Amino acid sequence: MKETFAVLSAGSVGVIVTPGGIGAYALLIKKTMEVYGLNEGIALAFGWILWLVQTFAILIGGIFSFVAIPYFNKRKIVSEEA
Repeated sequence: MKETFAVLSAGSVGVIVTPGGIGAYALLIKKTMEVYGLNEGIALAFGWILWLVQTFAILIGGIFSFVAIPYFNKRKIVSEEA
């Protein structure tokens, strides 16, 4: 449990330090996981995978929201006129 909190905290600091956490997020995750005995390569790969998944989730959510805004705004205007 303390390992999970340490990795989460290090990742948060990585996102704060650099825009979007690029580079720093994976590095801090790697260093934190090495403290708890994980292999360097696996820890670095895990950090990059986590960063990529989070970044793509934000991008996909943002694109979906951008596309959906006109639909929901049009529905709201039509319902207010009725």
